[in-house]
Amino acid sequence: LVRGVKEYTSLIDPESNTFQFKFEIYHSHNMSIYYDEVGITVFVNPGDSVHLKIDATQIGIDELNAVSFSGDNTQLNSEILTYYTTVDPLYSIPEYNNVYVDEYLFELERIVNQEYTKLEEFIIDNDPSEKFINWAKGQVLLRHANSITYYHAFGNMPKSDSLFQSEFFSLDRTEYFHNSAYTPYLNNMMISRYGSFDSIISQSFESEDYYTAISRSIDLIGNRE
Repeated sequence: LVRGVKEYTSLIDPESNTFQFKFEIYHSHNMSIYYDEVGITVFVNPGDSVHLKIDATQIGIDELNAVSFSGDNTQLNSEILTYYTTVDPLYSIPEYNNVYVDEYLFELERIVNQEYTKLEEFIIDNDPSEKFINWAKGQVLLRHANSITYYHAFGNMPKSDSLFQSEFFSLDRTEYFHNSAYTPYLNNMMISRYGSFDSIISQSFESEDYYTAISRSIDLIGNRE
């Protein structure tokens, strides 16, 4: 149930059908709680106490009515639940073979704007909070920005650093910071961009000197992005 957390305390009580997990986080972000292999997105801040009520007979069938929130961030978490149960995210990845960098980025931005249109329709119909809107825009953008690595890793055309220079995917966009997809995006930038175009980083990865590779990548990201 708890993934990516090294230390936590738990209490599961079958008699009352309740469970409780406590663990530390250091910044606000969304996370996933899995029940019967169904992921439930929850936004948390440090110190939050978030309460979920799950109808086990409906989970996987009708999540909108199977899950309810109380405690901290109830409104935001309810909005995220409604969004994910009423709007189908686009998971399409542009063709990455026989395509030049500018063509790939153009198609990627087209897909993002297409999903932004779906998000705008959701906003008009549901009038969610500004906090949800900022989070959702960042989530859409980051999820597709992470697919840049498909082109870099598997595309058969010559690579260039321009792949990572699109303003559309700038790292300093404020809507990025509270999204769980921000960390893998930074990781992708570190490995794909700097690991490929910086000889010290690439050689450090090859020799399994990960401390040097990661430290230099972080320095370059901080100085250049």
